[in-house]
Amino acid sequence: MTQRDWQKDMDDVQGYLKNKHLVHHNEQTLRGEPVAVVLQYWLQEAKELQEIVSGRGRELLRLRSLMGGLNDELTATEDRADAAEAREQQLKEAAQKVVDHTEPITYLSAMLSTLYPDTSAPKEEASIVHCPKCDNQNLIPHPSQANIWLCGPCNQVIEEGTDVNVD
Repeated sequence: MTQRDWQKDMDDVQGYLKNKHLVHHNEQTLRGEPVAVVLQYWLQEAKELQEIVSGRGRELLRLRSLMGGLNDELTATEDRADAAEAREQQLKEAAQKVVDHTEPITYLSAMLSTLYPDTSAPKEEASIVHCPKCDNQNLIPHPSQANIWLCGPCNQVIEEGTDVNVD
């Protein structure tokens, strides 16, 4: 069977139905209905099925594209979760080492400096801060408060510009 153009067939049937009064012949029927009417019905059904199929085809392509994007996003999310779990495990191990270490502030400072190796260390200021208790000059800057320093050897917290401990 050859492929037919349903649109052309539909145009022919509609033209026939519109002009059938001009033709004088016995009209064939199928189960009591004129063949042209039956043919028009089935051509209309074919048209609707083609629209459904082409619509579903477009929808299927859209859904495939969406699923591909979601799969890529899921993979990226899983990769981020794996990396976060690895960082969490490293932090747990490091925290345990800090707890076990004899000089926790010094060790913690060294450990924290490895978390962000690409970040340059803070520049030293002209004034030298030293610990009033042990005279240590290698103080560790407080991670979140400016002008506050931590002394590793004696575990003191010192405020810059004073000779007294903050705590």
